[in-house]
Amino acid sequence: MILPGKTDNPRRFENGEEQMPENESMEATPEEQEDYDLLSIRGRKMIFGPAKDDILAMLGSSETPAKGMGQAASMIIKSLIQSAKQSGREISPDAALEAALDVVDDLNELAKANNVFSYDSPKDEEQELADSVLWGVKYYGDGMVNSGELTPEIQEAANQEVQRAMAEEQPKQTPIAAGVGQAMGPPGGMINNAMGGM
Repeated sequence: MILPGKTDNPRRFENGEEQMPENESMEATPEEQEDYDLLSIRGRKMIFGPAKDDILAMLGSSETPAKGMGQAASMIIKSLIQSAKQSGREISPDAALEAALDVVDDLNELAKANNVFSYDSPKDEEQELADSVLWGVKYYGDGMVNSGELTPEIQEAANQEVQRAMAEEQPKQTPIAAGVGQAMGPPGGMINNAMGGM
């Protein structure tokens, strides 16, 4: 459980909700909660700190809000995970995915406050946010495949997130969701093929 006051936008981190049996707790382990808090707080500091202008420039130059937020979120999370790894800390994939959702929300708020993004309706904004998560998973996964960092645990967590997002999109699946699902999905997906069928 997140302690009050830890972040400005506290979010309850529920690990693997759809996968757990009914009688099991859905709360994150203390280690996962620490990972989540670390990434969310440091992500917010990056977004609203000295790098703010560079982030706004990246968001403003993107083809769509979803692509811009997805690319920026994947870069931020990757840099935070690498920093943690250099300090000897392994971040759980579930915590990283949950923190990435906060990062996307923060990026959206930053862009709207600085007139980089504007939406025709709340529904349009909601769709761009949903698509940004899928783009973020794709950008992050592409980077990991290219660097050889993709582990089976991270691949499984990403697959679950993509499948969950795609299920929420049914029956109106976007081309982005279909492409990410094909790239991440088993066994004929591009990532699985690139990793030798892991």
